[in-house]
Formats: sequence, structure tokens, C-alpha cells
Amino acid sequence: MPRIARGETVGGIYHVINRGNMRMRVFGDEEDYLYFLHLLKAAKTKFSVEIHAYCLMPNHFHLLVVPKEEKSLSRFMQWVMTSHVRYYHKKHKSSGHVCKKGDRLLLSLNPLLFFEMKPKAGKSHAKNCQR
Repeated sequence: MPRIARGETVGGIYHVINRGNMRMRVFGDEEDYLYFLHLLKAAKTKFSVEIHAYCLMPNHFHLLVVPKEEKSLSRFMQWVMTSHVRYYHKKHKSSGHVCKKGDRLLLSLNPLLFFEMKPKAGKSHAKNCQR
């Protein structure tokens, strides 16, 4: 069954969240983080999406993005996630779902609020966060 198209506003500011399937780690080492950042850089030009902030955690990630063309955010996320899954399975000689089915897109009225919040002392495992 095809997925129901989600509404997407050109110029809207979206907080995108995706977590590893069953909260498993999706970034195991520095190479994994760097490869995902490489994918984001390639995809933002290919699909006309601005990335304003990101935070990669061991088992999930957050992006703050703005689509510049119709359907560019959906295409951006599909390409990034498919490319990441292929990389992950090749590296780990595995198969199956890496991330939860679908990602959450939140149209944000105060987009930087999440990225400005300070993590609780001793609880942060954030890696490669940038605004």
C-alpha cells in the first residue's frame, strides 16, 4: 500500500526526527557520522533543501530544514535514508529495517528552540551537532 503524501510547504521550517528501529544504534563510530554528513551535504544541493541545524545521536538524529521547491523535502529524506541504509547494511553485513518506518516532520513555529535547549548534565551523547 502506498504511503499517504504528507503536506509540505515550500519555505516552511521543519524539524525532522528519525530514530533507529527498536532504538538500535544507527551511528556506531566516527565514520558513520561523517558518512551521514556527507549524504546530507550531497542531498541538500540535489534536492534543493536548506539545512539550518542538525544533531546526530547514536540512535537517532534531528534536522532543521527548509524545502525550497515542491516535494523537495520528501525526495531529500527518501534519498538520504535509502543511501544510509545501503551503507549501513554493506558495512555491517546485515539486512532489514535500520530506522523506524517513516520519519516525523514537524512544521516548527520556533525552530531553534529545540537546538538551543541544553542537555541534562551527564546525559548528552550528542555528536556532530551544528547550527
